[in-house]
Amino acid sequence: MIRILAVVIVWMFFFRHQEMCVTSRIGKFLSLVGRRSVDVYYIHFFILPDALSEWGQYFDFVGTPILGFLCASVLAIPVTLISLGLGAIIRLSPLTSTIMLGVRPKNIVGKLKNCPN
Repeated sequence: MIRILAVVIVWMFFFRHQEMCVTSRIGKFLSLVGRRSVDVYYIHFFILPDALSEWGQYFDFVGTPILGFLCASVLAIPVTLISLGLGAIIRLSPLTSTIMLGVRPKNIVGKLKNCPN
């Protein structure tokens, strides 16, 4: 329930302050991450180490939630940046972006917009 509440709070913040996505650097970056969330979710599985569950068990054993939060935040930033970079590289080719990320080629999108319903 707490995780759902956290998502709702973030959504409400961006819904009420939509100008932040256009004016501030952090807002622009968060908008980019939101638009490229498929890249981040899909690619991070190939970037994260296999021993990540062992790290989680270590922080459960230590018993300091703030330390676990700080380490997770420090790990999340480079993983997100690497995922965005790899997603941008994959999107350079229409074929790979369609196959790997499900991005429709631009010429098909333009044709679909002109089609009658």
